[in-house]
Amino acid sequence: MWGALFYVGTIFTTIDYGNIVPLQYGNIVSQFLFFKLLKNKFVYISLLFYILGYGNIVPRTPGGKALSIVYAIFGIPLVLAILSQFGKTLTTFVSDVWMRYYCLNYFDYIRIFN
Repeated sequence: MWGALFYVGTIFTTIDYGNIVPLQYGNIVSQFLFFKLLKNKFVYISLLFYILGYGNIVPRTPGGKALSIVYAIFGIPLVLAILSQFGKTLTTFVSDVWMRYYCLNYFDYIRIFN
């Protein structure tokens, strides 16, 4: 988890971070610009993780591009492993709930009509 946070922090500082206007107290425009660019970075990171790659948001610097490739090499398998485990857990939970519901209703049905 800490490694993932390190990668996200590194990506945020590498991808277009130099173009953000420094925040000044009371300057609403610079705060809006900061959060708009921060939102774009979260969109880019999520698109990079889930292999969608629309191309709407791309890094400008060669370092950002190289770091995105390294980030994707480690991040995509990690997300796939997490999604696989989540799918197994969800399937087990749903099948257990379904079998308990089905078995209880089935045995009640047999008791009533026998």
